[in-house]
Amino acid sequence: MIDARQLHGWLGVRDYFHQWVKRRAEEYGLEDGTDFCTSVCKTGGCSRTDYLLTIDMAKELSTVERTERGQLVLPLGEGIGFGPVSALADPIAHTL
Repeated sequence: MIDARQLHGWLGVRDYFHQWVKRRAEEYGLEDGTDFCTSVCKTGGCSRTDYLLTIDMAKELSTVERTERGQLVLPLGEGIGFGPVSALADPIAHTL
């Protein structure tokens, strides 16, 4: 599973995270429990929804972004491991 916030940051998307993830979920018909799962956590009295994407969905969302990094995912993602997107799934590889 890929943390959608980390993917959003790594891709360099200019929209706010909550706007981006909701728009992409609506545009591509993403289903909670199939394409991603959510959890709500409270921090300092505020609640925040975290999204974990399947690797396939993270790759799909990356390829539709019009950012330099988003365009790198398709050629690198054709092999096993999905290139840079799979590094986001590895807790040790947060140096992107």
